[in-house]
Amino acid sequence: MTFASLGLVAAAIAGTTLPILIHFFLRRKHQPVEWAAMALLRRALERTARTRQFDQWLLLMVRCLLVLAAGLAIAGPLLQRSLADSTALRSQTRERAIVLDDGIAQQVVRDGSSGWDEAKERALELMTQLEPGDRIGILRGVGSRPIVWPPSSDLDAVRSELMITTPSFEGSNVVAAAASAAEGGRDVIVLSDFRMGSFGGSTRGASEPKQSDSALTASGKRATTVLFNPQQDQPANVQVVAIETRSSGPLPNRDQHPLRVMLQRDGNTLPTSSSTIEVRTDGGSRNTLRVEWDSGQVLARVDGAVTSPSSEKREDLVVEAKLLEADGQPADNVAYGVISGAGSIRVLLLDRAVPDSSSENEDTPATWLTRALVPVDGTDVTVEVADPAALDAVRLRGVQAVMVLRPDSMDVAGWSVLSQAVRDGMVVWIFAPTNKSVVWSPDFQRAFSLGWLVERSKKEQETPDNNGFPARRIEAGQTPHPLLAQLGSELDILLQPVVVNQSLEIRVPTNTAEVLLSLSDGSPLLVRAQPSDCRGSVLLMSTALVTEWTSLPTKPLMVPLVQEVLRQSIARIERATIQQLGGTVSVAGAVTLEPMMCASLFGMPESRTIAFDFEGRATQPIQVPGVYQALDARGQRVSWVVANVDLLSTSIRPTPSGEAVALFEGFDAKLPEPPTMDRVIAAAPGVPIAREDESELPVAPALDGVSLASWFFVGALICLLFESWLARRASAGATSHALFGARR
Repeated sequence: MTFASLGLVAAAIAGTTLPILIHFFLRRKHQPVEWAAMALLRRALERTARTRQFDQWLLLMVRCLLVLAAGLAIAGPLLQRSLADSTALRSQTRERAIVLDDGIAQQVVRDGSSGWDEAKERALELMTQLEPGDRIGILRGVGSRPIVWPPSSDLDAVRSELMITTPSFEGSNVVAAAASAAEGGRDVIVLSDFRMGSFGGSTRGASEPKQSDSALTASGKRATTVLFNPQQDQPANVQVVAIETRSSGPLPNRDQHPLRVMLQRDGNTLPTSSSTIEVRTDGGSRNTLRVEWDSGQVLARVDGAVTSPSSEKREDLVVEAKLLEADGQPADNVAYGVISGAGSIRVLLLDRAVPDSSSENEDTPATWLTRALVPVDGTDVTVEVADPAALDAVRLRGVQAVMVLRPDSMDVAGWSVLSQAVRDGMVVWIFAPTNKSVVWSPDFQRAFSLGWLVERSKKEQETPDNNGFPARRIEAGQTPHPLLAQLGSELDILLQPVVVNQSLEIRVPTNTAEVLLSLSDGSPLLVRAQPSDCRGSVLLMSTALVTEWTSLPTKPLMVPLVQEVLRQSIARIERATIQQLGGTVSVAGAVTLEPMMCASLFGMPESRTIAFDFEGRATQPIQVPGVYQALDARGQRVSWVVANVDLLSTSIRPTPSGEAVALFEGFDAKLPEPPTMDRVIAAAPGVPIAREDESELPVAPALDGVSLASWFFVGALICLLFESWLARRASAGATSHALFGARR
């Protein structure tokens, strides 16, 4: 037997012998004083002298053993193996790697526990099967990030790191992680449920990570990859897909803000059921929405509204939608978004001719648009009119949409202001001017870089209809554009009486715009596009809103067309920068990124503040779903940033065992049957550690053995209990016996 610390052994021996030596060499000599009853007591004490002396020596010995046992236990006693046993054990020292799937798909819940908890328990169980000196390394399935890497032989430290490891909201790729872990020829044990979300989008035959030559052992054999234990169940699951602003006409209450929540469900069976969604805002407003699922239904949407006090004038509302019912995948039960919080819509008309409300029959575009935007009193639309020449950024503050009725009066500076407004999230709707003598389209093209060709020539038909207008009408009978979907089947009825006498020629290259309405000859009447790097959108109508050009202003289509196109375009504005979890966001001019409303990370709210570099890139990835605000150096918000979970990564659909093995193409992949830990260890025996690596073993050769510290601590405890009993007997029991003996 030997000890890890001989200094502690010496201290234990000194702590035992030093008090005894002090007692014998430094004890005081007492002078006895005779008194009357001394003889009686002396005779009584003489009767128990031998017993008391034995008890005192026994007590002294037990106390010395107590100190000695405790000191030796702390010194690390080791029972050394024989040279043959030690050499054999050291020659069996091996190295393995574990890939622990911590992806969001691994958070699937079954029988009250998650797949992550079970995988971590298997990893801890596997470590109990290792021999002293074996090395183990652990990589996460998400991004091949290290938990313990490179492999370590300090199994206690590895176990401690594993105990505090938590799962991620990001998607994992266990194939890529296994390829990283197998470098150097290590045997790899992959602990995962192997659901579809755990393969990072890998598909069979699609450039998955494969083992390279560095994954070969010294003998040229490929390292083994053991898959433990693919699950084949698929619990029912409902996903909260997205939150978006909804607009379907004026709301009766100006304090209400419409929204739409998109849902999707999956599972082995899709029976008739219901789901409850709680919607809350950063201002504390809450609302509950309910979805009734039909049998076999996969997608659903539910419309609702949240309320904010009319005293709060806010352009944006931060919203969380959370599924209240428990299901198989809790990680995708919440989604975040930013919706419009404006209590009303402010529209700016750019026209030189300011309409006169007293002249109701005035045939000007501004007059017709004002009537269409505010058909009755009390609507939530506010209309203002300004001269195009006076347009600047200050004039656009608080405005959601600009309608340019006189593009021929715009100068280069004005177009530049509108271009910046579209980048910031404004809707700009341009109408053909009645004045055909001014060339304005080149400035428009340079401002928005859409590639559209707008010509001044008009299209006229030779044969007018009974109303004196050309016979060219708006094409009907086709599926309505999403911006006009609210009009439904009534759209074709509303289109029939509208005719167009004059229009501009708009040529739109493929994939550069959406055509909302076309004329009967195929030419576009209304087109929409969202320029690159812009949050807002641009609309262009090829006809002017005067009766000389079209009958549209006088027809029933005018009001619903203007209302729906405007409202739906505003609703489509991206009110935030969308960022995938695990990625680094870029926001020009931002200095810090602060959480506004985020999911709790295993009971703890997200509280990190992420800094941006001088190029506007975040220095850390976003790892928790939620809404963040990017702030500039003055603390002013530059942009919202919304990060939601990747719904493909949350997929808990099972992967058949054969397909899971096939996805590990290039690996010597094995599925132990039955899936027990003994078979896993046998299938992945580990790579023998080379002789030059023996210095990395946890103990020196002289200290290689079985620890006896626990036995010494047990001995110290026994001595402590025995010492307590002897001390009570020596101080109380013996004295009492002597006194009673004296009376007799």
